[in-house]
Amino acid sequence: MPVKELPKQKRDERPAEYFDRFHQSVRQNDPFLVYEACRAVLAPTMFLGFRLEVFGRENIVKHGGVIYAPDHHSNWDHFVVAAPLRRRVHFMAKSNMFVPPLEWILYQGGCFPVRRGQSDAEAMITAKSVLLRGNVLVMYPSGGRQRNGESRARSGVGRLALETGLPVVPVGLYNTDKIREVGVPKLGVYFGQPQYYGLVENPSYEEAQWVAEDVASRNNMLNARLADRMEVPRSHLSPEEAVRIGLATGGALAAAGLLKKAIRK
Repeated sequence: MPVKELPKQKRDERPAEYFDRFHQSVRQNDPFLVYEACRAVLAPTMFLGFRLEVFGRENIVKHGGVIYAPDHHSNWDHFVVAAPLRRRVHFMAKSNMFVPPLEWILYQGGCFPVRRGQSDAEAMITAKSVLLRGNVLVMYPSGGRQRNGESRARSGVGRLALETGLPVVPVGLYNTDKIREVGVPKLGVYFGQPQYYGLVENPSYEEAQWVAEDVASRNNMLNARLADRMEVPRSHLSPEEAVRIGLATGGALAAAGLLKKAIRK
């Protein structure tokens, strides 16, 4: 059954109560096994098919609550950031995506909605509960996809960092906005050093915005550093790359079969 997403620029008019079950689940549970099935499909695709290179592995936080705060240029950003992490990751997702049957996969995978076009206090409460439970959250400082290549910041990530006192890891990305172009681009991700901004019980907008802008600035530096390290992408495949894609496709098909069985259950 095809997923019919709501129009991209339309305000989500569904009542807040529609999303309560998703928030309650994420506040009480870690991502379910469907997360691992999806990871089994997507991780080989990232590393073998798209030749994902990872820098800054020593900065990956292995224990406790942490916010990974990359730029957002593509729907593939989630998978590029999550693939190198051994821990299960929670994501915020625009509420337009929570439509059948996709909402079942998002629900099982530990995602929770942010109502499009509206201030959503419930989303921030859920995000804070994820972090205080010692889990991993990926949150984009820009609040949504950006297409001009430059990081911009909204105060949400700063507010969470200050209210929890937990680290924020800036993340640089390379080529995720070119996945749909001709050829297979080489992808890159660069994890920066965890940043601690202190614990503030009721941070002001100015304090939260300053943190968000600092994270965005660090992302810009990581993006530039990462671009210098990555080779220029090619528009054709070498024999070795074709073999990698073949192996990744085989692994993805096998994992997709497992996921299909899990959904049927």
